[in-house]
Amino acid sequence: MRFQKFGTFGWALVLFAGLIAAQPAAADCSLSSFNGTYGVVLSGSLSSGQQEAGVYQIDADGLGLLSGTGTQSSNGTIETVTLSGSYSIASNCTGTVTLRDQTNATSNYNVVLDNGKTELQMIRVDPGYTLSGEAYSEGVTACGLTGKKAVYAKRLDGHTISGDSTSPVSIVGEFVLNGSGAATATDTFSENGVVTTDKLAGTYTASENCTGTAKITYKGTSYNFASVVVSAGKKLLLLETDAGTVISGKAIEE
Repeated sequence: MRFQKFGTFGWALVLFAGLIAAQPAAADCSLSSFNGTYGVVLSGSLSSGQQEAGVYQIDADGLGLLSGTGTQSSNGTIETVTLSGSYSIASNCTGTVTLRDQTNATSNYNVVLDNGKTELQMIRVDPGYTLSGEAYSEGVTACGLTGKKAVYAKRLDGHTISGDSTSPVSIVGEFVLNGSGAATATDTFSENGVVTTDKLAGTYTASENCTGTAKITYKGTSYNFASVVVSAGKKLLLLETDAGTVISGKAIEE
């Protein structure tokens, strides 16, 4: 029979050709792959032990230039920054980013585009820094006090700093925005191994440019945050802006 004469070797060739055809296309990135408005969250430390974290909103022009603003904590000292810079993207979707703030302080990163070129993994490559994070495309969304309720699961990590004392902090909980400026949360806190679960309430602001703030009150103390909306409203990037804190993370829509 003709079928039998095809033989084992023939079928092996057909199978191999099918496997080759099924492989995904090679990455094909360029400067234009990194284009539009992105939110960035970074955290880490210096070799001296100083803790660092920040949340930023940057614009990539698709041609290699960057601009933006952000809020960052350097060992508990909070500052706002204005950014400019440049980037490169190779065809395999790896690249570099250089950012300069208003004082001309420069930071350098190696980056990789992922998730359909809508996200960017980042690591700082300046000596003395162990710092990394992610950038997320803003996506198509209406920002501001839209009247639409949103419920998020959030996770924040970092440190509180008092003098020479540093305490690790982790927070996981549900974060509810009512669409009109009121916020509630049910959080589990762990600070230096002491765990508490409780309900909190507060307020938030939301600008049309997808940046904002939140103020959450717990037992008479207010905790303040800077935020950036990304991923078409499905994620919030957060940084605590109270002095003596280096705490950042993100909230993902449930």
